[in-house]
Amino acid sequence: MLAAHEVTTLYSIARRHRDVRFAKQLVGEVLSVFEIVPVDRDVLLRAVALPVGDLEDAVTASCAIVAGCDAVVGRDAIGFRRAGVTVLAAEEALALLEAGEGA
Repeated sequence: MLAAHEVTTLYSIARRHRDVRFAKQLVGEVLSVFEIVPVDRDVLLRAVALPVGDLEDAVTASCAIVAGCDAVVGRDAIGFRRAGVTVLAAEEALALLEAGEGA
């Protein structure tokens, strides 16, 4: 699953490093692979209440909680730990997926 606000982040990064066409293609591919967790008022209220200083991390954590995810993939383990969410490095998540322990 992917939090809805992460799609715009991916688009912005892809556009900055390549171009609009590539960014749109990437978003299309991401949307064909991932379920999207909506960011609505309840998710935002939960995010603001979390003891996390970075709002984007808090929204991601809130989406993970609402969607019942076991973990999030990210680089800021400390920030997510404060939210009570398990964080995996990309390498850890990939290893679990390859071992058939997640999907």
